Amino acid sequence: MFKNISFISISALLGAASTFLANFIFISQLDLSDFGLLASSLVTINLYASFVGFGIGLFWLNIYGIEGFKATRWLLPTLRLVFILACLALTLIFLLYFFEGNNVNKFILLLAPWLLALVLNDLAAAKLQLQKKFNLLSLWLLFPHLSRIIVALYVASVGGGLIDITNGFFFMAAFLIFLALLQINQLLKKDKDISHKITSIQVPSIIDVLQKSWPFAASGFLYYIFFQTNVLILYWIIGPDAAGIYYAAFMISVAIYIIPSAIFQKYLLPLQHTWAHDNESKLLAVFRFSCGVMLLGGLFVAAIVMLATQASTFSIFGDEYFQTSKIIFILAIAIPFRFMSIGIGGLLSVKNLMTEKIKCMAFVAFINLILNFSLIPYFSYYGAAIATISSELILLGLYLNAIQKRLFGSRTWMKWNISIKSLQDL
Repeated sequence: MFKNISFISISALLGAASTFLANFIFISQLDLSDFGLLASSLVTINLYASFVGFGIGLFWLNIYGIEGFKATRWLLPTLRLVFILACLALTLIFLLYFFEGNNVNKFILLLAPWLLALVLNDLAAAKLQLQKKFNLLSLWLLFPHLSRIIVALYVASVGGGLIDITNGFFFMAAFLIFLALLQINQLLKKDKDISHKITSIQVPSIIDVLQKSWPFAASGFLYYIFFQTNVLILYWIIGPDAAGIYYAAFMISVAIYIIPSAIFQKYLLPLQHTWAHDNESKLLAVFRFSCGVMLLGGLFVAAIVMLATQASTFSIFGDEYFQTSKIIFILAIAIPFRFMSIGIGGLLSVKNLMTEKIKCMAFVAFINLILNFSLIPYFSYYGAAIATISSELILLGLYLNAIQKRLFGSRTWMKWNISIKSLQDL
């Protein structure tokens, strides 16, 4: 267990470093307005990707934890749904560009291949999680981050701008799509072999897939609404400069959250789906350890980030981004809340608890939008940061309350620890 976590942690650390360096290079190569346009476009692409992917990767982990090898019957229908949604998304992107050809819509159209790459890469990662190929998964998780740094280095080498960035993302997207399709094809071949051995297997329809997977889709989409849409709101209400300044700070948070997300969402999540059905004691042990470690870890990281901002570490972004350090300092307050939400959020995707998780996330997304539209017109990027902190705190409280009601009862608040001995038998 700890060997696999070590590999994934190293991969996530490299991914975080790549994300930071890529954005630093983009900042150095683009003026503030263009960087704001890039930031808004990438956030929009992420929203499209969450719609097209429809939470299918998470759904695979859930359904395999319930049905075992019989869950292969869901593979083809889920992939058909992703294909249909991809066609719808690409059509919408083209229509928006055709009828309202502003800079953002034009740039999003050029980044459409990157959208497909993100979706397929996520499906391929889910395939590796199912097969427990965690060493290869560790490498796979690096690909999107390495792609960004390669694009950034290419742009720096040619001294280019936004068009060169789109060219770079196009070629890296083609590479990622090719690799992801190879992984998905391997899974389909295995599906075909298993299907031949099962005499009576009911193949679900696309409607069945929609009914089963919508909570996972909603989870991903709502996450992006309350975590990233403030960049878009800043872009449209204040302007691209404000969006660029906030995005530079926001990406520091993203880089920080890569490591715990990789451990809990990529390694532990498939195990939690299995334990939820056959070993609740393991589930409880991991929860208690997660609460202790993520709380202390979050406080420690937040303190380091705050000290770094006071030491002017982030002044390397340049004079135009002098406000970024203040935003990073404010966003650091949310780090302990986010760390704990990452550590315990996966528990609400096991069994039939996804609807409970969706209720929590939908409420927070609604509150977040209200806060952003209320605060940003008056406080600009500082308002966006305050909205983020408030949303993270509310989400954590709702998660803990849901876990108490639906899983562990009063045990939810007992025996939080940081002792590795509590996990040695897992």
